[in-house]
Amino acid sequence: MGLQIKIRTLGYLEDLLDRELEVNVNATSVLDLIMELAKLKGFKPSEILDSLRDEDYLLLLNGRSVNYDMLKKTKLRSGDVVVFMPVVSGG
Repeated sequence: MGLQIKIRTLGYLEDLLDRELEVNVNATSVLDLIMELAKLKGFKPSEILDSLRDEDYLLLLNGRSVNYDMLKKTKLRSGDVVVFMPVVSGG
């Protein structure tokens, strides 16, 4: 049995993932989750990974930011909430 994860998405990534969804995945890390979401929803993982790497988007896990370099090391637990949100900037 997999992990139950809630996903929330803001901005243009909503086109890939929907605004909110709950998934049951076999992922153990945040990177694994992104890979499984890509298979499930039919997009290339790079469409999300590039946005995170280029810092156009933030990934929050239970309200805490997860840096691109930590995607593989950050472990998931059932009940986690993952939010993809665009970086807000201005002047």
